[in-house]
Amino acid sequence: MKKYLSNAKFTSSGSRELEPAWMMRSPNGWLPNPETNATNFNEIFSTIDISIPRTWDWNKEGVVTDVKNQDKCGSCWAFAVVGVIEGAYARKTNQLRAFSEQYLIDCAWVHGDVLGCFGGQTNKAFEWIKSMQFLPESQEYQYESTNGWCGQRSSSFVHISIKRYGKVEARVEVLKTALYHKGPLLVEFQLPSEINENKGKTVLKDSTVKPSEAGHSMVLVGYGSCGHLGGEDCFLIKNSWGDKWGVDGYFYVEENTLVELLSQDDASATYLELE
Repeated sequence: MKKYLSNAKFTSSGSRELEPAWMMRSPNGWLPNPETNATNFNEIFSTIDISIPRTWDWNKEGVVTDVKNQDKCGSCWAFAVVGVIEGAYARKTNQLRAFSEQYLIDCAWVHGDVLGCFGGQTNKAFEWIKSMQFLPESQEYQYESTNGWCGQRSSSFVHISIKRYGKVEARVEVLKTALYHKGPLLVEFQLPSEINENKGKTVLKDSTVKPSEAGHSMVLVGYGSCGHLGGEDCFLIKNSWGDKWGVDGYFYVEENTLVELLSQDDASATYLELE
């Protein structure tokens, strides 16, 4: 079930509570990129549009696929990359397709710093897809949660042509503007311990992280009021730990907390455009 900002309610994870993320996944899969805060982007998005809606959720626009589960493979980078490509593709073609993370895990090793279940740099994955210009759908190239041999290209693979991707400045109104005009954004930052302690079931308000805490790549899909949770203005993030975690696989971050998290060294928000 999709989770919306306007009517979301916190629900139980079910009969079996999930273990803390740090027990289940080591690493989460994000490899910090020393160029993230430097020159590794086509452009920096810093626009503010005061006319955008007060609340926005890409789930309601039909461009977000169901929550997926990376399991114990450190492949969050692949899920985040695929997530924003799915959103961009749906916005471009009016077709929502679930693309294959496993294909990136198996095949993108040839482009340095992309290491399958051992982690990957999202910008290098974008560059690999930009050069290859295709992806299979997940039903054709299914997720195995492990490193595998690269499968042969099929004529049924979907053409993907990346026009550009760029860094989004870490300011509340800029993030909202980019999200509304560019579609779902890739976000990556170190996860505060609060996420593991509450399993994503309350609004994240604490940006305090320890140097040892793992980085994680996810997909930012919405913003708006979290009045049903206590009156905060929040961002809505799609995770890749299955729909039993958090709020049907999503979690909420107080808007200024997200800015603080994205202001960390190596952290970033990234938009993507297709041709």
